[in-house]
Amino acid sequence: CHPEPCIAVQGRPDSGSFKIKNKDSDFLQNDNVEVYIVTGDMDTLQLIRPGVKVYTLRKGMSDVVIYDAEEVKKRFGFGPEMVVDYKALRGDASDNIPGVPGIGEKTATELIIMVGRLEEIYEKLRNKKLETMGFKPGVIKKLIEGEESAKMSKELATIDCTVPDLEFNLKDCELKNFDREKTLQLFQELGFVSLIKRIPGLNYEDEESKKIILTKKKKTYELNFVEVKYKDSTVEQIYNLIQTKKQFSAKAVMSGTDIFSERLLGIAIVVDARGFWAPAEFMEDLWKIFTDEKIELVGHDLKKLIKILFLQKIEVKNKLFDIMIASYLLNPGTRAHDVASVLFSVIGRELKIGGDQANLFGVDGRAVAEELYLISRTVDKLRAELVKIDDQGLFEKVEMPIVKVLAEMELNGVAVDEIMLAKLSKTGAEEIEKVSKMIYDLAGQEFNISSPLQLREILFEKLEIPVEGIKKGKTGLSTGAEQLEKMRGFHPIIELIENYRELAKLQNTYIDVLPTLVNKKTHRIHTTFNQAGTATGRLSSSDPNLQNIPIRTEMGREIRKAFIADEGNV
Repeated sequence: CHPEPCIAVQGRPDSGSFKIKNKDSDFLQNDNVEVYIVTGDMDTLQLIRPGVKVYTLRKGMSDVVIYDAEEVKKRFGFGPEMVVDYKALRGDASDNIPGVPGIGEKTATELIIMVGRLEEIYEKLRNKKLETMGFKPGVIKKLIEGEESAKMSKELATIDCTVPDLEFNLKDCELKNFDREKTLQLFQELGFVSLIKRIPGLNYEDEESKKIILTKKKKTYELNFVEVKYKDSTVEQIYNLIQTKKQFSAKAVMSGTDIFSERLLGIAIVVDARGFWAPAEFMEDLWKIFTDEKIELVGHDLKKLIKILFLQKIEVKNKLFDIMIASYLLNPGTRAHDVASVLFSVIGRELKIGGDQANLFGVDGRAVAEELYLISRTVDKLRAELVKIDDQGLFEKVEMPIVKVLAEMELNGVAVDEIMLAKLSKTGAEEIEKVSKMIYDLAGQEFNISSPLQLREILFEKLEIPVEGIKKGKTGLSTGAEQLEKMRGFHPIIELIENYRELAKLQNTYIDVLPTLVNKKTHRIHTTFNQAGTATGRLSSSDPNLQNIPIRTEMGREIRKAFIADEGNV
């Protein structure tokens, strides 16, 4: 990390809080050790002194800053020895350090630069010298009332350096060679897909490396692929093979993303180690396999296939094994249940092929079959893991039947009153215009209410709303919802801005968007119910999210009324 020898430790070399007992004195002399505290915690700036620096990130991994005493002074106006006193005055909400109520960044800095440490500040306060130094009565009053809080805050902010001596051999910290194959296996188990290519010394494009990554237990998988070109004996062979094996995987490919209006181009089917691509016109004799209750249908996100087949007048009656849902039950705390993540974590294969729909060059049937083949290879391991955690019953009796129920719900869709939404859109626009005019009148000028920069200028510079206690971001004082709440009562414009934001959100998120989501063929909204989207097991919905329609405001309640039932239904 640095051309000179460096280590990352926490402690104060001049206070005796640590020492290095180096067995190899010729490797590194004690007085030559330069200490870098590698951290994102800015509290450690107080530990800076000769020989000790803080190495931290400014913006991401590519933008780092190394703090020494000079850098601290450049940023704060005082040295590292005053960092604790600064936090004692200003406080730090992220660490639950209260500081002196009402004393902000600017005042705390002035006190430290002009007076000194916390103890000196209170000594001058008792001697009534702060008044003569130009500090306002309001500041002095806050210091008096917050003295106990300041003392407690200083104690909280101070890093305790009374730690035992640190004994280690620095030579042992050198980087050594490692077992690349074991590392690969570990990364596969942990799902570190993108990190594999970054393992030092491993050329991912190298043939030997590919062999390690793309094999499991020294066995390379091979798929025998057939493209069905005629409605002949091949179709009958596929059916007989499925009947024998009692299990197959399948995936439908459409000409586009809208299953209601696009064409079915074909279906890929994999049975054991044989893959088939069958164009839609040759599939008629194979539809019956989807109605056999004794055969298991395997796939990823089978709900989509079930919906496509239903629109072809085929009701899927197979037993289901959806690897997305199996992965979710085994790892509910993560959202990485897409087909690539499941394949990688279960069998260590990185998916570089496949696809849901046609491209400019048509359908690559082999690619879709390859994806299905890999999917089928995960089933035994996933089933065994479900048995191990006693969740196979939940999977078979609850989750798999629900896939078919949700597919039907998504196909049915939801009716909306488009005429009512059009009226709401007009009313909402008028209300936004009315509130905007009231805001402009109070501000004394027109400006972009949605612009944080322009709003900041109006609130803090023109209207001079007090800034004490208002959070400051990288671009200046915040005008977020939480900060606006703190400003309530200072000026009537605040409530109007909050009202404007609520109206604009309803207009832009629901009122004007919902009509665009109505399917042109069915005239209904077809949301997607996500069975593997939450850690708690509940369903979520997307495109649109129907579980987040507002109800607290009058307009929100009106939006809910726009969801209706067809005549004769509730």
